[in-house]
Amino acid sequence: MQPFLSELGKKLAERWLMLLVVPGLGYCAAAVVAQALGHQPADVLATVQAELARLSAAARKDPLLAVLSVLLASAGVALLASAGSTAVRLLWLGNWPGTLGRPLLNYRIRRWDRWHRAYETAVLAKRGGGVAPGSTPAASLAVRRNRVGLVEPQRPTWIGDRFAAAQALVMAEYGVDLAVAWPRLWLLMSEEQRAELRVVWSAFTGAATLLAWGVLYGLLAAVSWPFLLLGAVPAVVAWRRGRLAAAAYADLVESVVDLYLPGLADAMGVPPDTPPERAGRWLNRRMHKGT
Repeated sequence: MQPFLSELGKKLAERWLMLLVVPGLGYCAAAVVAQALGHQPADVLATVQAELARLSAAARKDPLLAVLSVLLASAGVALLASAGSTAVRLLWLGNWPGTLGRPLLNYRIRRWDRWHRAYETAVLAKRGGGVAPGSTPAASLAVRRNRVGLVEPQRPTWIGDRFAAAQALVMAEYGVDLAVAWPRLWLLMSEEQRAELRVVWSAFTGAATLLAWGVLYGLLAAVSWPFLLLGAVPAVVAWRRGRLAAAAYADLVESVVDLYLPGLADAMGVPPDTPPERAGRWLNRRMHKGT
């Protein structure tokens, strides 16, 4: 038992070091450089060297206190980035308090509706044989509409809407409440398929963490303006990665429903001769258990 606990403690320490201390150390070093440079850096190398020499001299007076201070500061910054990652995910998912997101949601609905009406007009014109020369094809209009949202927007953010669209599309196609069906579908999947979903979700949370770090580095611009760029670059990369990961995860969720819903219906005891339009309602009643 003692070797096991010792090995567990070692792994936890390594994980703590990699997830908290190392990224936090990088930020603390950047903060020192920003403080040394200020808004009008002259001789960058000489300025940084002088600041490091000053800090080294101060650390030699009490090395243990200096090491502990650096470790605690690094861990504190990393924990702040972790909390920021959670806030970013909530922001991306459109879970905004009250009516804060209503103006943005209304804007997205207007954009989607404009492209959707143009698409429907093009489809009707094509069916009637009255397509005007040089008009935008219906397929191109559908692509532009879907860039805003696969269904009429329900969230103020694109990422939140992509997750909401998965639930809406499953309900429209199968009549099944995805939020209730998902835990049961998860149990039907193999471990390899669950692992693939975890990988994509980790990419999404990793993008949120990267954006949180970008914001923290951007805050150093208040001390030294060049750090605005250092914060902006990872923030843009994180935004792009977050969108790609969200779209990939939503696609995987829809694929799981397409492939495993018949198996769930069998496992839940849906009669084989039940029409598809009634099978969804039957499943919902069973899964909700009358609630």
